[in-house]
Amino acid sequence: MTKVLIYDDTYEDIKFDYPTNFFHVEPYNSLIKIISFVRGNLFNNEKLNIQSFDIIAFHTSMRFLDKSGENFLDSTTNEAFLKKMYDFIHQEHKYCIKFSGSTIENKSLTSKEISVNKRFFYTHLKDFIDYSLENNNTDLRVFLSGKNYISLDLSTIQAELTKFGREVKDTNAFLIKQKDKLLLFNSIAKVKKSNDEWLNVLGEQASVNKIIELLDKITLSFLKYGKCIYNL
Repeated sequence: MTKVLIYDDTYEDIKFDYPTNFFHVEPYNSLIKIISFVRGNLFNNEKLNIQSFDIIAFHTSMRFLDKSGENFLDSTTNEAFLKKMYDFIHQEHKYCIKFSGSTIENKSLTSKEISVNKRFFYTHLKDFIDYSLENNNTDLRVFLSGKNYISLDLSTIQAELTKFGREVKDTNAFLIKQKDKLLLFNSIAKVKKSNDEWLNVLGEQASVNKIIELLDKITLSFLKYGKCIYNL
């Protein structure tokens, strides 16, 4: 299960404006934890929290409290704590989602880190967790592009193969010359567990056009369902 730990000092102010009602419903209430305030002097206690979750999401201008718990730290000290938290997330090799209301472009920073707008984060969190539960997989690309993000990669490869298929009509020549792209297609779609099984499926097609039709069918399946629904 994908468990998400959220650090957001603005949560109490925005929770009724954003779609967060599902936080309190099973199974989400056991997968999501919100922390709104952290005392700077107790920050080391957060390491245990971070270690217990798969994804750490945090407000990029998160404000930490002083020892009294009544006042915010000065900006310099607060920035140092933010950096310390960010560094620890990386040391623990956790997935990281940075969010802010001022973020305009939602983008991938690495395969394990994205930066998104705050409203975008709360709006898409449920769909992301649903996908992770259904597929037993954590992939931040789902957060950025939706559960059908794989279809984008497949359609790019398919377009290149279709273009080549217009020029080369011989099936064996097509399979030999485009083997790398065809194997890449399967490595993304995971239609077959092994390359040999996948190549056998392609080899059973009657023509290059039939191969292209098959690739198109698989790509459309990912676009509509987020997975290949065909038993090939």
